[in-house]
Amino acid sequence: MKFENLGIILFFGVIVLGPYLTLLILLVFAGILKLNGICVHDDILKFISNITLMLFLILFLSSYLFRKSITPICPIID
Repeated sequence: MKFENLGIILFFGVIVLGPYLTLLILLVFAGILKLNGICVHDDILKFISNITLMLFLILFLSSYLFRKSITPICPIID
């Protein structure tokens, strides 16, 4: 995989699937290729895994902070 191909896959994948699912699929695909002995550059794996981890952390923190900010304003009524 070259970086140009990775950019094209990321661009179209983000439009169709969304950023989180695209990066997760790329990480799994690159890991499978590496396990099968096909040469995948380590920088690409580090790049994908770091961005995936960062996006999941941002998603988790933003949903946690959003939930904390809504709770006092809109209490849950049973």
